[in-house]
Amino acid sequence: MSDRAVYGTFPDDWTCTSLDAIASAVTSGGTPRSGDPRYYDPHSGYPFAKIEDLTRSDGHQLEDAELRVTAAALRESAAKLYPVGTILLSMYGTIGLAKQCAAEMAGNQALSALLPPFQCDPQYLLHHLDYVRDHWLRYSGQTTQANINGRAVKTHLVPLPPGREQRQIAHILDTLDTQIRRTEELIGKLEQIKQGLLTDLLTRGIDENGQLRPPPDQAPHLYKDSPLGFVPERWRVVPLEELATSSVIGPFGSDLVADDYRAEGVPVVFVRDAKVSGFQWNSDVYITPQKAIALKAHEVRHGDVILTKMGLPPCVACVYPNWMPRGVVTADIIRIRVDAERAQPQWVAEQANAEQVRRQVAAITGGVTRPKVTLRDVRNLVLALPDVEEQNRILVVVGQSNARLGAERRQLQGLLNLKAGLMNDLLTGRVRVTPLLDKAEQAAS
Repeated sequence: MSDRAVYGTFPDDWTCTSLDAIASAVTSGGTPRSGDPRYYDPHSGYPFAKIEDLTRSDGHQLEDAELRVTAAALRESAAKLYPVGTILLSMYGTIGLAKQCAAEMAGNQALSALLPPFQCDPQYLLHHLDYVRDHWLRYSGQTTQANINGRAVKTHLVPLPPGREQRQIAHILDTLDTQIRRTEELIGKLEQIKQGLLTDLLTRGIDENGQLRPPPDQAPHLYKDSPLGFVPERWRVVPLEELATSSVIGPFGSDLVADDYRAEGVPVVFVRDAKVSGFQWNSDVYITPQKAIALKAHEVRHGDVILTKMGLPPCVACVYPNWMPRGVVTADIIRIRVDAERAQPQWVAEQANAEQVRRQVAAITGGVTRPKVTLRDVRNLVLALPDVEEQNRILVVVGQSNARLGAERRQLQGLLNLKAGLMNDLLTGRVRVTPLLDKAEQAAS
């Protein structure tokens, strides 16, 4: 193994080459005068790439851009037309994001353009640029918006294995990317199906025969009007506080400060832990058991519903799970302890996240820069309430949908973890693919 200042060690038959030497040229563009119809034409001309176009694009290929510029813009401004295969690298804000042009296009000054042909496999280079995105942060300086300059791009060093190994590495990672995209697409479809299912279940319910009730326009006699719109005849519409045995917010001010946090102990629940899809333990913040006793009034335990006081949007609800020990909520969390004889905690959470309640929250927070709800606001939210037996029937169906989504999300996370591990091994030479290539050549001979 050979020593290298930037990447440590990698195999002796690898080289370390700058982007300036790999690409035919490294350049950047410019922005034609905004709003000039001579320079912009939405119906013809050439795609004009910006960072927003890169962030919206799935995969490595950039097919098109939101704006299009004319030939006059290319003649009379710093904008340049890049050939198919050019790799665009974002230099401002969202730095280090790389996409390859699938068509001729121009780009603004926030994008560095690596022009083909390349002295390496283009797909290998794209995977390398994905792998080193965090590397660019050290060039971003102390400015409010992270940025890198053209010199940093040109002098960036890329470890290059022999050509056949580059192609094999790229093929392995491309295959994994395809699996990831397919799984993401499936999750997106399942989420759409679940949203439609939830809308029906939370407004029409499931009758005693286990069937979804027909909609109000088909069976108006099964429904009644309410502040939430039409709801099944036997359902009630009640403020959330009627379903709670207690409702509290987290401690204020000096009662809980950063100096109280520990690496282990009693968990502290923050806004970032509450998701519509369910509780996610992201915070990994704790306090001592003694501090938790002092804050017992703000305790959260299995079966409690937690709602966020702030965020975009606020009032995101989920149930605190049984795999978490008892914890303490922060000041931006509202904890609801549900009366089990009247409602299931999961029913309250699903209703709180439903469109009928979203509209109530929007009416409360409308017109403010940082939307926020109070404990009183949450207590006064109006929810639809079937009897507990029907809640259970509905939640069984919701649970089946959640289980499928959860399985696919776990599959996706596994693929992402696998890709991260493979990139770390294959793009640094820690694990070689040459034995696979040698076996393939032997089998073919």
